[in-house]
Amino acid sequence: PEGAHTVVDLYLRDARRHKRITPEEEISLALDIEARQIATWQEILSMSPARDVVWKEIDTTESEVDLPALRALARKDPQEAAQSLRVADRDRCLLRAVLSALREREKEWPEFLRRVETLVKQAQRPWDAFYLGNLRLVLNGALGYKRQGHSVADLIQDGNLGLVTAVNRFDPRRGFKFSTF
Repeated sequence: PEGAHTVVDLYLRDARRHKRITPEEEISLALDIEARQIATWQEILSMSPARDVVWKEIDTTESEVDLPALRALARKDPQEAAQSLRVADRDRCLLRAVLSALREREKEWPEFLRRVETLVKQAQRPWDAFYLGNLRLVLNGALGYKRQGHSVADLIQDGNLGLVTAVNRFDPRRGFKFSTF
């Protein structure tokens, strides 16, 4: 179909605009993302009312987080608690819910919210670089399945969703290259 070729051409053009990342850059970006996300959770946990928002969001969502254990950990070792939240919130749903709840109370803590949103934006930059540097993986995967009668546009869309998940879950300490993760 002609529309699919247009989508592929546009996607390929967009993917080519972004520099491919090397395995060393993958590791560096992944560690940078992790450190910035932990810093974001540390900032959120540093303020008692914001911690209460986190506990409430965990309590009201279907989360596998052991809330009593996390509360105890936050009192004892806030950095470890931030790390636990980062690992538990791989898809960033909890962070989005917490940010939304904090924004509803923006007038109470405008400076705090600005700091948290700045940290979120700072964590997004290396995430974007990691994601955009791997767009060609999606295209290569989609083109590999084209012969099986699947729509290339659908394959690209599914591949992008998979890429988002993979970027969120990639742990360079496990020793895998991202392309084989």
